[in-house]
Amino acid sequence: MTSTIVGFETLHEYRHGVLGELRRLVPGDVYGYNEVEPGGRPAFMVLDPPDAAPPHSDEIFARLAMENPVVARHAGGDRRTLKWSDLVSRAQLHRTDVYDLVYRLQGAEAQIACALPGGPSRVLGLAVNRLRGDFSERDRAMLALARPAFVQAYRAAIDRAMLDALLAVPGSQSHGVILLTPHLTVERATPAAERWLELEPARDAPDRIPSRIADWVEGHRRARSRGRIRVGGDGVILRFVPAATGSLDTLVVEWPEPRLGPDAREALGLTRRELEVLQLVEHGRTNAQIALELGVKEDTVAKHLHHVFDKLGVSNRTEAVHRAAELARAD
Repeated sequence: MTSTIVGFETLHEYRHGVLGELRRLVPGDVYGYNEVEPGGRPAFMVLDPPDAAPPHSDEIFARLAMENPVVARHAGGDRRTLKWSDLVSRAQLHRTDVYDLVYRLQGAEAQIACALPGGPSRVLGLAVNRLRGDFSERDRAMLALARPAFVQAYRAAIDRAMLDALLAVPGSQSHGVILLTPHLTVERATPAAERWLELEPARDAPDRIPSRIADWVEGHRRARSRGRIRVGGDGVILRFVPAATGSLDTLVVEWPEPRLGPDAREALGLTRRELEVLQLVEHGRTNAQIALELGVKEDTVAKHLHHVFDKLGVSNRTEAVHRAAELARAD
């Protein structure tokens, strides 16, 4: 038997089509693509056959997923292809709630699974369940060898989704794009969007958007409606665009157009480095962030700002940005 793992145009096609490829490789009874976020958020599941999912299994599985020994290992960073029988006895498995409320209703007595790249807050996996008999070492070898191709096809589907999202927004450096997973974590972000994320406080994990923004997004997601909100004091606007069929929800980050372009340097009487520091101040950067971005010491940034304040006749960062904008417009 041979199998060719093909590319998929969209993530929707991947989530469903990859199960057919999985079926070609490893004999089984139930095939699944699972996205789980430890902590109780509803799971995202695609099963083949579709009726293999017990009622409310996504909510139940999200709450109890870490009782699945393979999911727990993958959540801990273990990327090996694993079987239940590698980790627990059948009697131990039968004593878990996740078996009683999910797998028992499927009739599943054995599972083998491989992990996909999911990020700090999410576990992605491909799983095969059997009603009778365990999986062989040949099954493990087949799935382990196919995993890089599954990962490559997944990343290609995400790349296509990002390309579609970028084509749908204005071609400006002041716009950023974030692709959101079903759990409202960050699947992919452009540099301008990453900059906004880095400046936003109160994120639970590096791949999370702030909870206050997540609540706003969730409301529009349920309504399948577009939304627009201004965030923070630096004029950033977020736009929510619900997913088209087969794509991912998109968050567009619109930075205010910079008022201090390179032509402002002569009008302001600043050195090139002083203008670079002031431009970063305009975008809300702290001294520490400016130092990291420019590859200098934080004391050096403070010295440049002191010179900027003197030249512009101001005493703080906000006044410096406003005064510089006034002088640049007048020129």
